[in-house]
Amino acid sequence: MASSAACAGFFFFDAEPLGKPSVATLHACALCAKRLERGSDIFMYRGDTPFCSEDCRHAQMQLDAVRARRAAAGRRQHVLVGNGRF
Repeated sequence: MASSAACAGFFFFDAEPLGKPSVATLHACALCAKRLERGSDIFMYRGDTPFCSEDCRHAQMQLDAVRARRAAAGRRQHVLVGNGRF
């Protein structure tokens, strides 16, 4: 079921079913799972992923870069094998 709310003349609509969030909530760091306290700084990455510190956010960015390089290398090797070059 979708929820909606009116605020200061604007209408907001959330088409996401209640109880089934598709994005990370802002309760804990996505990397170390440290609880994010109310009023503390939250460091965001990729728009909707919260981190407790710049260090955790940077570590996730490095992990993502490694995964991307490995995936690209795997695609390259697959193309070479498919063309009979390997």
